Amino acid sequence: NRVIELLNNFKQVAADQVVGEIREIDLPNYINEVMQTLSAELKRNRVNYLYLGEQDILVKTVPGAIAQVITNLVTNSLKHGFDNRESGNISIRIEQQVNDVVIVYTDDGNGMDNEVLTNIFEPFFTTKRNSGGTGLGMNIVYNIVQQKLHGDIKISSAPQQGAHFTISIPQV
Repeated sequence: NRVIELLNNFKQVAADQVVGEIREIDLPNYINEVMQTLSAELKRNRVNYLYLGEQDILVKTVPGAIAQVITNLVTNSLKHGFDNRESGNISIRIEQQVNDVVIVYTDDGNGMDNEVLTNIFEPFFTTKRNSGGTGLGMNIVYNIVQQKLHGDIKISSAPQQGAHFTISIPQV
């Protein structure tokens, strides 16, 4: 049953990323489905995931864009935040506000210094150029949030203090 559930989640998330249409989703449930598709990668890197937010938040949005943002944030945490660490934690909290929904993504990884924070959304900026980093992942996240989701993204971090992303998107 678990395998069937994972396959169905994977198919839905993959289809959403290709289609790119607007539809109504239960955002916490959808994000948890995305995180389930990443569970093998999380497990391999000994990273725990915890959802802390409200339940039953309906939004009319582009689900594939949400999936890509969450996937890129997780990939970044695994590649950078938990580099040279034995384990880690990722949490996601969703809060409903008047007309917006706020997604708070947090990891307890390596954190970032001011240079990285200043440049993180710039295209081709990477701290892993020698190990295959393109510097496009966070630029893609920024552009998806701004252009496809019509929202905003902010980041706070400090060395050895993890990363904290706050993404606000309109509910409709």
